[in-house]
Amino acid sequence: MLTTFNDLIAYSHRLANALPDFRDSIVIDRPGCSQSEIATLMKALPGLPDSYTSVAKAVKLDGVAIGYFQLSPSSRGNGLADKLVACNDPSITPMANHYRTHGVYQVASWEADPIAVAHVSTTFNVGQVVKYNAGNPAARPTVLADDFEQFLLMAGTLDEIRGKHGDDPAQAMSKFNAYVAPIVSDRRDDMASTWKTIAEVVLS
Repeated sequence: MLTTFNDLIAYSHRLANALPDFRDSIVIDRPGCSQSEIATLMKALPGLPDSYTSVAKAVKLDGVAIGYFQLSPSSRGNGLADKLVACNDPSITPMANHYRTHGVYQVASWEADPIAVAHVSTTFNVGQVVKYNAGNPAARPTVLADDFEQFLLMAGTLDEIRGKHGDDPAQAMSKFNAYVAPIVSDRRDDMASTWKTIAEVVLS
């Protein structure tokens, strides 16, 4: 199981060594965005929470994937800052109107489903990570994590389990359920059901 950034970085390097043709889209490395890029983001996306910016400064996210999770938007632009600005601009990305309703900014995706972080406490706690359903964009998004670091470690652990136990979906699901159980215990939101749905797709 991955419990720290160092674990996640080491895992991404092991995976890249096994899949060298995909190295550029697999490796998570230090450092992340420069101070000027973070300043650009903070100016364009007011209130972008430390839950996200601290991770974006620490490790590279642009163009990197963890399994089915894309850690930067696929919108046009050169670099992470340009992409985040574009995907949160309603004149470029109509779905950004829904992000405004819920007080979030899109920062990543799971296949076609946008992943966002809350920057105001209207619908979610500031810093929480949520997932939209691209097939029903007006629906309230569901909770993935309480902060972006937790999200990355959960996504990385799911991918690690898939790699180790992918030939036995039942065992893989059991391993992931055991990992998730203490994280989601006593929660009253939809975090547990959200990860269950994701894991069923990834591990099937």
